[in-house]
Amino acid sequence: MIPICIDIETRPEFADADELLRIACDSKANPKRTDATKAEWAAEPDNQVAAWSRESLSLVGSRICAIALRGDGINHAWVDWREEKPLLSALDYVLRGLGGPFQWVGHNIAAFDLPILRIAAMRHNMPDLRRRIPTYRYDKAIHDNMAQAIQPAGSFAGVSADALAKAIGLEGKGDLADVDFAKLYGMALRGSTEDVLAVEATLKARCQRDVDVEWSTFEKMNG
Repeated sequence: MIPICIDIETRPEFADADELLRIACDSKANPKRTDATKAEWAAEPDNQVAAWSRESLSLVGSRICAIALRGDGINHAWVDWREEKPLLSALDYVLRGLGGPFQWVGHNIAAFDLPILRIAAMRHNMPDLRRRIPTYRYDKAIHDNMAQAIQPAGSFAGVSADALAKAIGLEGKGDLADVDFAKLYGMALRGSTEDVLAVEATLKARCQRDVDVEWSTFEKMNG
């Protein structure tokens, strides 16, 4: 199998003003108890963005906005804030060229990246890409760095990719480990074209750094 390390960045599904208000009212981030105070909290634009941004972690409610791929002689990254299908098409094109079969490498990919990729492929009617992505989280075609780190004693359960890399003597993600995604989403949601381009640049850089760290972690843990 060809080892390929993959990382994605996600954003929430786009919402209009009424939907943003509803999300903020219903969000677990809303600290208020009565309907009136919940609505008052939800009316604040910053609170709406904060609540909306939480949807980026939803397997169904999120949309892919950046993909990075890494391996031996493999180094690709794509970003598109508005449309996820071009990202999936670019990934599919590269995978077709590589041939496979693949060993999918990453950090927490069995529970996050791969399910979201598979759902996105189904959403855009891309059956060939969907079939390439393992369905079963314990599939032998998946190598999850976090799962490997947990196995000896469970001491790395829930550890971030940045913390795991540092624990085994690698550099980690640096400044890109602490990206404020809610702030980025707010910029892109309400900002100008220039703001969207700036957000895309940050998301692409973060995704590239993620996949580089995760690939280096895989190599060191399995060298």
